[in-house]
Amino acid sequence: DDIVSECDLDFVQLDRVEEIAEHCGVSRQNTSTKKWEEVQVMLQRFHELGVIVYFNDVPVLSNYIILNPQWIVDRISDVIRSYNANNFTHSKAIDNLAKKMKFDWDNLTNHGILNRRLLRHLWRGYGDHITFLLHLMQSFALITPFRAPSKGAMLLEYLVPSILLETKCPF
Repeated sequence: DDIVSECDLDFVQLDRVEEIAEHCGVSRQNTSTKKWEEVQVMLQRFHELGVIVYFNDVPVLSNYIILNPQWIVDRISDVIRSYNANNFTHSKAIDNLAKKMKFDWDNLTNHGILNRRLLRHLWRGYGDHITFLLHLMQSFALITPFRAPSKGAMLLEYLVPSILLETKCPF
């Protein structure tokens, strides 16, 4: 039924796993705590085996179960990649919207500084999950908040240290 149709999803939220567990007869309310702990152990074991990605020990990440680990790699590589390759053009840098963000692209590729506007563009289609992805990247020190926006501005900037290794330090 509906559960089988979810096999093509890249991720689910923990509340959906709870629904599936209930459908299979395991509920937080109606069964012993031991059964729910078994669901948690199962998720952790699948994580250890690389079948899923689940960070139950990181509160800001514990609500997501990544069913397709390649999805995380793809989202991270939307941001972290070699921008210095000959004739390199990011696939999301060639549409009309991206062309209006030349300053943002230059700031990322030349100085390792990423702003939310460019990030929303890179992760378009995943708008509801940007906060999760940002927390994931920050948890693993792939990005770090860099500076608060100037007065009246709304864009927080992030430093992408791995890109700095390829470029001159902007300071």
